[in-house]
Amino acid sequence: MGAVAGLIIGLILRVLNNKSSRQLTRAKKEFLNVLRQRIPSAKMFIVGGTNAHPVIWTTTASDVERDQLRKDESLRDRFRALLAQAEYAAGDIPLVQFVYESQETVDREFEGSWNHRKYVWLRERF
Repeated sequence: MGAVAGLIIGLILRVLNNKSSRQLTRAKKEFLNVLRQRIPSAKMFIVGGTNAHPVIWTTTASDVERDQLRKDESLRDRFRALLAQAEYAAGDIPLVQFVYESQETVDREFEGSWNHRKYVWLRERF
């Protein structure tokens, strides 16, 4: 019983402190600078990260820009290194997922809806 109570208290404190969210925000800011050196108009948003492993969405204007970023494996490594520097839980870093998508594709295939695009991506995973 004591171990369960300790676990519950630990989970509550983690949610209240929201430490992982702050760590993600810190790493995101640095990583966006790295991205924009390659694609100045690139944007990012993060889905999850507080109670679920985060999915890092990197968005570009065109398919060509998106494909350029997708091919660059060093970007994932760089973001993971930034997470480690921000003291994100080391065991969770490999579980961070990356999605690269363009506004061009979202307009063409999802009628401009990023929410629909995210839904389809999630549905394809499970």
